[in-house]
Amino acid sequence: MISIMSDGSQEFFVYTNPTFDALENCQQFTQENAGSIRMNMIETYGPLPIDSIWCVREDKLQLLLETENPNKET
Repeated sequence: MISIMSDGSQEFFVYTNPTFDALENCQQFTQENAGSIRMNMIETYGPLPIDSIWCVREDKLQLLLETENPNKET
């Protein structure tokens, strides 16, 4: 999940479980479980605005996170 704050900053929330072998399986899961995913986010992090839920390949996510935090040592 990416939460965009009023100052333009963003917060990312990454679920690593469950995992999927195909993008279509992930998309189906998120469509069928969007309500429970959002409720879990509210219970865990409070009432932050949730704009979208995305399925992202692990390698693409790693690139995104590196771009967002270029000074982090790996």
